[in-house]
Amino acid sequence: SPSCQKIENMQQSPKSPSKGFEVPHFTKNIPTYFDFSTEEYLGRFSKILGAVDGHDLDCALLTRAVDFRWGCGYRSQGHPFELLCVPHPKYAGIKPFFFTRLCERANADNLPVPTDIAHYEDNQHPIEVLGGELRKRGLCVGKVKLGVQLEFFTALRYSQLLKEFPDAEIVNFSRAIEQFRILRSEEEIAIYRRSAHLTEAGTQAGLDRFRVGISENELVAAITNVTFAADDGCRWSSYPPFVAFGPFSARTHRSFEGHRCSGVTHFRDGTVEQGQLLFLEVGASYKSYHTSMMRTAYIGAKIPDWLQEAEDLINEALDYLITNMRKGAIPEELDAAAREIIGRRTFEATQTTRCGYTIGAGTSPEWSDADFSLVAGERRPLQVGQVFHVIPFVQTPHGCIGFSETVLVTEEGGHALTGHVVPRKVHHVIPSPSAAVLVPHTQSPVAVEVLTPESIQAATALRVADAMLRTTCPDDLAMVRGNSAEMMMAELGPVYSTVGQ
Repeated sequence: SPSCQKIENMQQSPKSPSKGFEVPHFTKNIPTYFDFSTEEYLGRFSKILGAVDGHDLDCALLTRAVDFRWGCGYRSQGHPFELLCVPHPKYAGIKPFFFTRLCERANADNLPVPTDIAHYEDNQHPIEVLGGELRKRGLCVGKVKLGVQLEFFTALRYSQLLKEFPDAEIVNFSRAIEQFRILRSEEEIAIYRRSAHLTEAGTQAGLDRFRVGISENELVAAITNVTFAADDGCRWSSYPPFVAFGPFSARTHRSFEGHRCSGVTHFRDGTVEQGQLLFLEVGASYKSYHTSMMRTAYIGAKIPDWLQEAEDLINEALDYLITNMRKGAIPEELDAAAREIIGRRTFEATQTTRCGYTIGAGTSPEWSDADFSLVAGERRPLQVGQVFHVIPFVQTPHGCIGFSETVLVTEEGGHALTGHVVPRKVHHVIPSPSAAVLVPHTQSPVAVEVLTPESIQAATALRVADAMLRTTCPDDLAMVRGNSAEMMMAELGPVYSTVGQ
């Protein structure tokens, strides 16, 4: 359509900022509740102004949360329609302004960059109000060049923007900021290091609690109790911890849905095997900067040969990637080499994803904060200061097997920010012979049988614990509500002890 012809796609030919710009009226004394120094924010905003100038825009609308939060220090866990409007430096008398919902307005007070604030109310149309604010400031009047992060702008709002500014040339500004945002400063790297410490502490807490009978939710509680409750601890994370047992863990990004560790693997074809995997992927967020690591645990008498082979190959691939993630390395070549290593496996598995991605100040629903990965087709060379989550993991019929690290690119090679405390090997738990065996609840909500006193007496230990915790019992049996076998023992007394062993 004619309107679509106005878009110049900057992603195909990104332009570098023409130069740095002095930021006028800069706040000299940054309040202590902001995360970085005056110099840090000054350098960031100067680069944003340079990008606006480099793309020859009259004005840019930063609608990508990670970009405007990085640029102006704004923080909120809310996700209304909001943006940072940045005029070209030639409009020296017009300050940038932050545009948000009225109830979020207080979060934009006293930002460490020279911004005004504008808002819309819940009964107003955001684009109409935005149009009025731009015109009031003398921006976007007539034939102007307006940069918009269209990748983070809905089609509906884009069509409304065209109606508000029919004469404007709208330019896709989606990835213009991330090209220099992913080159982390020394202040940012210091924050990554603290985040990595919290990630490792949380991962170790989860591994230490792994045993027969524990639920995924209880492991997540143990992990987050460490990461969030620590002094100077975790801020909200864009992802929860990923914690899952057995074959369920191979369902990507599923986590803590109440399953309990049974020490037994139940396959989809109905067969059963002694031993069970635990997959952990823990990511802490310190001052909104994420690090992450994967670890694998196994409960059983002995680590199987296929699992030991998986550990060896994944770690060989991971070591190769970390060693070679130096300035100038080509991402697709790193990815191909790692896949070749894992491709030597003799056990059944698939490697379904890229070998790494940038991680940092991502906002919900992901902690990645740039479109830059170790993946086939990516030829842009690595640069010093970039940070990746490196993930050459595999999915098997037994579940997901993963070992990963958060890695900083340097001149000489990668430097792992994680992995200094938690060993990169299968965490092996040998179940106690007297441990009760609990069966994870069925995926089908109608398949759990209703228990009666008679059926309880005849039940095996494989069914009692989990069924009792998840089934509404008949009137002649006390309702059991709880999260542990101990609570069940207290409720059922002799009935449970008859079948508990």
